[in-house]
Amino acid sequence: SATYLIFFLPLYLYHASRSWKLRIFLRSAQVMCLMFIFYSGYRSIWIAFAVSMVLYGILRGAKGIIGLALAAVLVGALLPQGAIDRLHGLGVSGEERDSSVQARVARTEDALKSIREEPFPGKGWGSAGLVHNDFLQMGADAGVATPVFFLLFYGKVLSRLYRRMRQAKRQGNQLQSRCMNVFFSALTGYLCVWGMGSHLNVQETLISFWIMFAFGAKAATLPIGEEAPVRPGRDIRPAPSVT
Repeated sequence: SATYLIFFLPLYLYHASRSWKLRIFLRSAQVMCLMFIFYSGYRSIWIAFAVSMVLYGILRGAKGIIGLALAAVLVGALLPQGAIDRLHGLGVSGEERDSSVQARVARTEDALKSIREEPFPGKGWGSAGLVHNDFLQMGADAGVATPVFFLLFYGKVLSRLYRRMRQAKRQGNQLQSRCMNVFFSALTGYLCVWGMGSHLNVQETLISFWIMFAFGAKAATLPIGEEAPVRPGRDIRPAPSVT
């Protein structure tokens, strides 16, 4: 999941860069991140990444949709049988769920039972074990109010990002619109990770998530200004003034 988030930082810098050398480096970094995401074997990350990229492409407009279509054809042609079998193991195609999915269903039922027994303030941190659903994890361990307030805060940031992205597009500020699209798509897709895995107890995941979330929250508060001119000899466009 950390690699999933890191993938979007080069995408943000790619939009802000005018140097073809830096852009090649950033694209190379993204390709490496894609390899790590695929070879991790985590289906939750695959699904979250697919959701983020579909959102990103649709919000980009015609070019993004065309890019999504080409990427879908390429992935469909190159996807190895092992990955297809992993996806079938989710049971979405009518096949029997694999042992991992069955275990997660059992943990989910236990967490829901714990929430019903102690909706507030919960049974204590770690009492539910690894639920593999961080929203249920918070509810079972710290009470239902915890995930509710977290989602309200999270949703507020996503809402501001989306509104400012649309505002920047209407004003013709494509740079800011694309940059906010990056954060909006990444953080929206990450909801799938929260819903399908246990990451609250993993330091590497929490650190990368809060860094990405902090960037997104900051971008959501920046004013929408005019496109800054590119200065000769500069690779990165100057950031918009916040005064």
